[in-house]
Amino acid sequence: MKRSALPFFLAAILALVVGFSCQHDPSIEGNAFVPQFRKAVKHGGFSIAREETVSKDEAPLPLSIRWHPRRWHTQSSPDSAVGNADGADHFGLVRDRTSRVECFVRYFDGRAQFVLIRANANESLAAMNLRSTLTQAFPDFPIQIEIN
Repeated sequence: MKRSALPFFLAAILALVVGFSCQHDPSIEGNAFVPQFRKAVKHGGFSIAREETVSKDEAPLPLSIRWHPRRWHTQSSPDSAVGNADGADHFGLVRDRTSRVECFVRYFDGRAQFVLIRANANESLAAMNLRSTLTQAFPDFPIQIEIN
């Protein structure tokens, strides 16, 4: 009985490895992402009050992005890099002059990989509206909200 389970077990492992390595990469070239991001933010009723480059530690990449199979066989491309090939941009967003939301775009290999939205508890509705707006503009793109 143990002997007949081995081929099934090996086939299951092979299917898992193949399935994991064929995952869709939702990242977007940084040069293309930034203008689309600005347009989506404006369309959602937000305005950019502040924009700055910050340390990549401000928006750490989730494990699922750091271990994505695309990174197994690619190298950084200096030609595709925005000003921030492996870092983060911080956008201070305002809506209706009262709602303030902090938004971080995390880059890796010159590609936008992840958006982190931070807001206070009383601004959680604005944060959820921003995520909804960005999800419409960037389907399948990883967007996370942190409420403080």
